Amino acid sequence: MGWLDNFLNKPLFKKTRPDFPPAAWKEPKSELELLERHIGLSFEKQIDFGDYIGQCGWDIDLEAGTIAFGDRLLANIQVIGRFAYFNNSWLWAWAAEQVIIPQPLLVDALAIRSFGEQHEIRRFQQSTYPVQIDELHNFGMIAVGMFGADAYFMGDYGQGVGLFTVKNEALRNHRKDSTDRIFTTFPQIAANFNVDHRQALRCYLMDKGYILDEQKTKVIGSKGKEKCLATFDKHGRLLTLKS
Repeated sequence: MGWLDNFLNKPLFKKTRPDFPPAAWKEPKSELELLERHIGLSFEKQIDFGDYIGQCGWDIDLEAGTIAFGDRLLANIQVIGRFAYFNNSWLWAWAAEQVIIPQPLLVDALAIRSFGEQHEIRRFQQSTYPVQIDELHNFGMIAVGMFGADAYFMGDYGQGVGLFTVKNEALRNHRKDSTDRIFTTFPQIAANFNVDHRQALRCYLMDKGYILDEQKTKVIGSKGKEKCLATFDKHGRLLTLKS
């Protein structure tokens, strides 16, 4: 899983959140809350995407609104933004001036800006600012979750890295949406992202159709005969996860 390597031991957000009770299911109102809301299912989709395309090359056709991964996949895209190597900065696609991006490919990026305006999230409104390249994964997973994309792709073009979301039926058909995946996917999230483990797991389980029974140090998810039991320490960090 080479795309995940850069995450190791690199906290991307700091957080302050009460231990218990957890927040009710509600609309996220910050960048961190958006990541926690969507990271579970988006991360799972991203693993499947990497498995599907392998080490294929890529080619963007902005006029057609597509990205090709060799002969393996042709997918529709939305352009989210780009990272520039020369000054380690992020630029939202709606603010791009050096390349003409067709308006239909900016729908999602503009929706993120509108969300930022509604909830006063400065980084969603500001056209450009310094970032670490790893933060593109956060933007990608948020966009995948917010707009129901099948994955995101970070394309290195030499001077920088473009961030795109992709949609294609073949990716949806390739999805391995089994219950067992929770027990392998979520520990990777807990180990590599500085998010609230409890809140991220709650959202992940509800996205997968689980009904939750919550106690002070436990979350029990039920879906028919399937069970998921998670225990947490007093700070909400994951201790155990089992069926």
